[in-house]
Amino acid sequence: MSVHNEPLTRRSSVWNAVTALSIGVICAAAFWIWSSSPERPAGPRLTTRTPAQKPPLPLETLSLEGAAVRGRQDAPVALILFTDFQCPFCGTVAREILPQLEQRYVSTGRMLLAVRHLPLEKIHPFALPAAVAAECAGEQGSFWDMHDELFFSQRQLDAGSLTRRSQVLGLKQDQFSACLSGPMTAKVQKDLALAGVLRISSTPTFLLGPLQNDGRVKVAERLSGSLPFERLERAVESILNPSSAERVQTREPQADGR
Repeated sequence: MSVHNEPLTRRSSVWNAVTALSIGVICAAAFWIWSSSPERPAGPRLTTRTPAQKPPLPLETLSLEGAAVRGRQDAPVALILFTDFQCPFCGTVAREILPQLEQRYVSTGRMLLAVRHLPLEKIHPFALPAAVAAECAGEQGSFWDMHDELFFSQRQLDAGSLTRRSQVLGLKQDQFSACLSGPMTAKVQKDLALAGVLRISSTPTFLLGPLQNDGRVKVAERLSGSLPFERLERAVESILNPSSAERVQTREPQADGR
């Protein structure tokens, strides 16, 4: 019996091997078709991130009411600067860039400079009181003097330092002290609310545009960060001379508070 069954057993083994191989080939082919088909069930996929886009420019013109300004009211261009007295990038702008802008454009009547406050309280606990102190100094006609004092010594923004600076500037102390606990905080918070509407969350941020006949600003350019003077110069010139200025698109450098 064993002699006659041996060929049958061998043929059965070969058949089983061929069958198994065929099933494997079929499964592999089916898997290939499934994996390459655009109709396969959705699963985890690699996605390409789209680069973050700059917030759109405001469609409505912006009022300068309540802002500290420097320059001619009939200047062709206005620059609105959202700033924070404890922000190191803002300090660089105040000490190095604003003097150049003032010399080239503000003093020549070609640009009006306006300051709005954006104290980033979560990371700069002294920024809000400093902004209030600057506005209180402005109540006595010394906003820009206090502005420069605060930015030239940013590490000294505690309450005692604010009082000493008001004394150095010759401010009336009773009026200054009363102002610190008065309505100026609400004025600074209005700037904060405006920044929120404009989707401005970092400092410094620059809004530039033509100054309209009604004293409002039509924003044409938005820039952020501690920019070189040349970048701001190009932006101003592109508004002053739109037909001849080169419009250069650049990535914004990192700004404070991000």
